[in-house]
Amino acid sequence: MTAKILSAQPLVEEIKKDLKHRCESLKNRGIQPAMSVVLVGDNPASLSYIRNKKKLCEEVGASFQLLQLLPAFLNKIFWLTWISSIMIPRYMGLLFNFQLVII
Repeated sequence: MTAKILSAQPLVEEIKKDLKHRCESLKNRGIQPAMSVVLVGDNPASLSYIRNKKKLCEEVGASFQLLQLLPAFLNKIFWLTWISSIMIPRYMGLLFNFQLVII
């Protein structure tokens, strides 16, 4: 049996098209689709991942916001207080990207 190389690109483009349609639908109802990412630290791999998420948002018509915390070592009280302060109604959800040690 010969191996067949499959390309994911057609599926990716189909998903992007669907997301763009969903974003347009939300905008027509007065809802601004958005992705907010909380990045703790400055790990280069995480920054690359987040740049790709921002690019995707631009392609499908969603806004993007990056909330970055430095350094990656935070005390527990600060972390919990900060999370509580940003969890306000304007966020439908947050994507957290971090390698965090809470002390």
